[in-house]
This record gives sequence, C-alpha cells and structure tokens, in this order.
Amino acid sequence: MKHDARFRSDEEQIRSESVSGARVEQRAETEKTTTFDGPEALLRHDAAQTPVPPGVADRLRASLADAPARPASWWRRLLGR
Repeated sequence: MKHDARFRSDEEQIRSESVSGARVEQRAETEKTTTFDGPEALLRHDAAQTPVPPGVADRLRASLADAPARPASWWRRLLGR
C-alpha cells in the first residue's frame, strides 16, 4: 500500500488552497456591497429594511401623545409669533 498516494504533496496543497482562495475572492466581488457615508445613513437604511413590530409602534404612539407640547423657540417668543 502506497502512502504517497494517500497524502498530497505540499505543492499540491498550496495550489488547491490558492484556487479556493481565488474562488472566495471572486464570490465576494460578485456580491452586492453597500457603502454608507456615516452611521446615520446606516441606521436609516436599516430602519427602511426592518419593519417595526405593531406593539412597539402602539407604545411609541401612546408615549408621544402623552408628551408635553414642544416649547416655542426663543426667536418666536421674542418676535411674538
């Protein structure tokens, strides 16, 4: 029984690893990537993709309804508007 046939040589192993590495790189290049200008853009994109659970939306609406009215800005109070 030949043991040489059961094991690959180092060169064959390196060659197969480089081929599989090239496949991974090629697959990564073909996948669509999205870049964001900052964390706010990332959060906006995520919010657009993720639906808000109905229970959370109801609690948020109730909380905003109970919140006090926003005070007028200083320049509106100064000008009497």
